[in-house]
Amino acid sequence: MNTTPPVTPGSPDFADGKLRRRLNWRPVAFLAAYFFAVMVAGTFIFHYLYRREAARRWLDYRVATLNMGELFFDGRDNGPGTAPGQELREKARRLAEALGDLDAQLILLQGAGSPGPLGYLLEEMEESFPVTVFGPDTLVLAAGALEGVGRHGLEDRAEDRGRYRHGLLEVRLDYHGLKVAAFTAHILSPLEAGERRRVGAAAAARETVVAAGDEPGVFVVFGGDFNARPASPVLEALEEGGGLLRVAAGYPVERKATYLHRGRPVALSHIYVHRRWKEAYVPGSAHSRRDRERDGYGGCARAILVADFRIPAP
Repeated sequence: MNTTPPVTPGSPDFADGKLRRRLNWRPVAFLAAYFFAVMVAGTFIFHYLYRREAARRWLDYRVATLNMGELFFDGRDNGPGTAPGQELREKARRLAEALGDLDAQLILLQGAGSPGPLGYLLEEMEESFPVTVFGPDTLVLAAGALEGVGRHGLEDRAEDRGRYRHGLLEVRLDYHGLKVAAFTAHILSPLEAGERRRVGAAAAARETVVAAGDEPGVFVVFGGDFNARPASPVLEALEEGGGLLRVAAGYPVERKATYLHRGRPVALSHIYVHRRWKEAYVPGSAHSRRDRERDGYGGCARAILVADFRIPAP
C-alpha cells in the first residue's frame, strides 16, 4: 500500500523542489524530440518530392526562328560562299555562340542555302543539337532524338504553277518522351513572287501543319520567315480557320520585329503553335533579340524571334 502523502503547492516537498526530482521528464523530452524530428524530416521530404514531381510533370521548351540571310553566301553570284575557310569559320563560330546563348531546344533557320558552307556551323553546334536536318533553304537544329523527316512541296494553288520553290520542312522529334512535330518554311518575298503565289503557299503550309496537330499527344510548332507582316494576306491565310495561333499576336511591333525596313521595325518572322497547345505557350515570352552593336543577331542581318512553352511531360 502506497503511504506517500500527496504533494500540494503548499507542502514542503513542493517548496523545496522535491516535485521536480520525483517526476521523470525523460519520456516527455524524448517524445518532443521525436515529433520535432519527424516534422523536420517530413518538411524536407515534402519539398523534395514536390520539386521532383514538378520537374517531372512539366517540360520547358524554347523555340527560336532566324533568317540567316546571306551570312554564308557570296553576294557576287548569290551562290554558296567562296570566302576563305577562316572567314566562314569565324562567322559560324559567332553565330553558334549566339545560338548557344539562347538555351533553346529547337532552332528553325532560314536562308540556309547550300549545306556546304554551313558545315562549320554544324561542327560548332553538334554537341548542343544532335539533330540537324536540311530542307529547302532551311535548317532545323534540335535537342532530343530524330524520329522522322518530311519535305512538303507548297503547291501554288492560286495560279496552278506546280511546286512552290521553298517548300515546307517537317522534323519529327522525341524530347524526353514528348513527341514534337516541328515545321519551318521560308516564303518568298513580294519581290520574288506574286501575292497570289505567296498566299497559296501559306494555305498549303497551313493545311499540312494543322493536320499534324490532329495526332494525339504531338506538340506542333511552326516557325519561319514568311516575309509577311501581321494582318497581311499571307498571315491571314496561315491563320484561317483558327488551327494555328501566332504566339506574338497583339504584341507591339518593337517587341517582335525581326527586320528594319528603312529604319522602321517590321515583324517578318513568326512562330505558330497548334490550337490544341495554346495553353502551353508561356504568356509574354515571345520576343526578338539582337546583337548589341547591330540590328541582327549572331552576325546576321536580321533579329531572331524566341518563344517559350511549358508542356506537360508524358
